[in-house]
Amino acid sequence: MIKVWGRNTSSNVQKVMWAVGELGLPHQRIDVGGPFGQNREPAYLAMNPNGLVPTLEEEGMPDFDTSLWFGLLGPAGTPRSVIDKLAGAATEAMQTPRAQEALRKQGFEPLNGGPDDFAELIRRETARWTEVAQAAGLRS
Repeated sequence: MIKVWGRNTSSNVQKVMWAVGELGLPHQRIDVGGPFGQNREPAYLAMNPNGLVPTLEEEGMPDFDTSLWFGLLGPAGTPRSVIDKLAGAATEAMQTPRAQEALRKQGFEPLNGGPDDFAELIRRETARWTEVAQAAGLRS
């Protein structure tokens, strides 16, 4: 049984629920309400007395790994000097305490690997999810 933890208002949770339903996987949606990791509703606390959402590994899926990520993209052929300048400005902005705090409040861990690392992440994720979609018989 896959337990999908999230807020009722989260479009990402709704997308995950649709995907696991389309794949025919047994699942249960658990609303955590409120700010990330700060739910104090009795039903939530009954399942999680320490207030922590269990990891997928703890739920029996040690190899399941998926992350939500954000980044900046530009048109193909953008000169490397422009990419480096934008990457530097983005890195500087993301390292401010205000940006770090805003992301952490939403449950994100701010990372900065630079343009080459991000391009490689996109390549890996595209290959991975293409394989998942094909295995599930999904087509665009």
